[in-house]
Amino acid sequence: MRNKFWDYFRTLQERGHTLFITTQYVNEAAYCDYVGVMANGRLLTVDTPAGLRHNAIGGDILLMQLAQPLPMEKLLALTDLPFVSGR
Repeated sequence: MRNKFWDYFRTLQERGHTLFITTQYVNEAAYCDYVGVMANGRLLTVDTPAGLRHNAIGGDILLMQLAQPLPMEKLLALTDLPFVSGR
């Protein structure tokens, strides 16, 4: 059912309509051009979904699936790179 709503919303958007949508599902924010984050009735920030992800986690997340386990010394060497966070 939710997919039908989003399909309809996209149709309206393509026709030039502006939509204001509220949702508690963070993954749905990716469908929007801009996202506002509210807390306690106050608008905290407005940005694109990519901008919010970048500001929230400091960049992009890359998930890798390897055919074979990575040796520990190579895994530790990756975390030494300036653009890698070993969380």
